[in-house]
Amino acid sequence: MSDGRYGYMAQKIGMASAASLVGCIDQLEFRGKDAVWVPYGSVFEPVDVEGCFENQEDGAYIPVTAGSLALGTGTVIGLLSEIEISVRPRSDSGVVFLVWGGGDYLAIELYNGQVIANVNNGAGDIEVAAVVDDICDGQWRKIKVIKNENILTLIVTLDTESPAEALEAVNIGGASSKSADTNSPVYIGGIPTQEVIGSRYKPKSMADEYVGCIRSVRVGGRSFNISRGRKIGDVAKTCPTT
Repeated sequence: MSDGRYGYMAQKIGMASAASLVGCIDQLEFRGKDAVWVPYGSVFEPVDVEGCFENQEDGAYIPVTAGSLALGTGTVIGLLSEIEISVRPRSDSGVVFLVWGGGDYLAIELYNGQVIANVNNGAGDIEVAAVVDDICDGQWRKIKVIKNENILTLIVTLDTESPAEALEAVNIGGASSKSADTNSPVYIGGIPTQEVIGSRYKPKSMADEYVGCIRSVRVGGRSFNISRGRKIGDVAKTCPTT
């Protein structure tokens, strides 16, 4: 009920029930008719709604029609930072995470089944990669990236209480610049080109869109609430369980 066009209706509804419903609605009838029936000449317009999944869990779902979520503002990577994000992809290529500022950035992408992390402190790209067998097998995987000045570490595990094994890769870049001076929101699930046109980041998966679920986003100890993210394109703030 946040849209100003519906202010009159909001005034007629008690404050306790004026907030937007979080959940799903089905089999709605109005005056004895199925609500999907719209009289000729009527205007039917969805306002900030998305589809429902029969079985769902926490997270965000990026469909084949593409999209992304912007989380927070002014996110700084700096000299030292640890990033964690969990993914359950349906495509083996696409951008998962990006934060940037000027020429500096930190990004995570999938490319032909590899998990790739890149950071640029202003002195060139530092890249690490790990090959995951069958990354689209329906399991959640936790991706952890540790940036310590010009050292970049990537760790990939199953997102379970006791993961059986970890894939790890480390790379050391040039020491002339050690701080990634980022200040953008955290973008997950894709790159909204119109918003990050100033970023120098050029993903290997430029021609591919991430499809699948994302959850548990943390940067430098800060957890981001996906339900409060700003949707760009076709994104659902919940995940199908299968």
